[in-house]
Amino acid sequence: MLHLVSASVHICIPVASFLFLLPTFLTLLTVYFQMKAFLGLLLLVSFAAVQSEKKETNPHAHGFGDEVEWVQWDNAISIAMDLNKPILLLVHKTWCGACKALKTTFRVSTNRGELIKLSDKFVMTNTEDDEEPEDEEYAPDGRYIPRIFFLDKFGKRLEVNNKKAYPNNQYYYPQINDIVKGMKKALELFEAPADKEDEKEVEEKKEEKEEEEKKAECPHAKAAREKKEKAKKEKKKQTEKTEKSKEDEDKKENKKESKKDSKDAKKTEKETKESKKETKKNDKKKETKKVDKEEKNTSQKSSEKSKSEKKDSKSKDANKSDKKEKAKKSAKTEL
Repeated sequence: MLHLVSASVHICIPVASFLFLLPTFLTLLTVYFQMKAFLGLLLLVSFAAVQSEKKETNPHAHGFGDEVEWVQWDNAISIAMDLNKPILLLVHKTWCGACKALKTTFRVSTNRGELIKLSDKFVMTNTEDDEEPEDEEYAPDGRYIPRIFFLDKFGKRLEVNNKKAYPNNQYYYPQINDIVKGMKKALELFEAPADKEDEKEVEEKKEEKEEEEKKAECPHAKAAREKKEKAKKEKKKQTEKTEKSKEDEDKKENKKESKKDSKDAKKTEKETKESKKETKKNDKKKETKKVDKEEKNTSQKSSEKSKSEKKDSKSKDANKSDKKEKAKKSAKTEL
């Protein structure tokens, strides 16, 4: 019997130890498989990046992919002027970790399709190592890397930056999504002045044409045009006068309405006051009636009480006289 108990104890101890260590073992196993999956994904991304870099045929891509039409910085401004396009300038170095990360992002980001599409509207250029321009125009807040600038066709900086996310490094764009936003804003700024210039040019041409027509016209045509212009001016003057008259009438009407409203308000206020007075008066009357009623009730109760007391007194007196009579009769009977 003792032997069996000892054997069961020997079996239970390892089982208990196993059950105690089982959750820890399972946690470690989960962590192992997660790490394995993460490393596999990292290797896949790295392999894709290396493969993509190997396939590049454009010598000016510098690892940022052939899908974008990169040009040399020295030619970027002249190309931009010819094509009337803004410029995207990316400054980076081969030894920089953040620059390498940006290259990978350029190749594997889910937003790269939108960037490639927008790049057709820009002259795209990136400078590597010693290619970086020395002009201070392209280092307004320091020479950190990578830096991305959006320029007009003359190479001047447009008012586009990533200051909201990086106040100390305004031209640092680590995410493709931010670069896409910057590209869209740059296009808006680049195209807006052009539209204004075009409108101004059209207006100037129109004026020139009118001047030429005036010079070329015969005396009869000139007289007819002047008459027409005079009639037009008169009509305009009449319209302005009518509008002014209408405006004055509206003002007068508004004044009348305002006065009327004021009178109505005063009348309403007066009526309200009178109503309040009447209410108070009625309340006072009610109160007086109530008091009178209470006094009457009190007087009535007092009168009734007095009557009751008199009645009780008479009844007592009658009882006393009856008792006396009985006493007398009793005395006579005894005699």
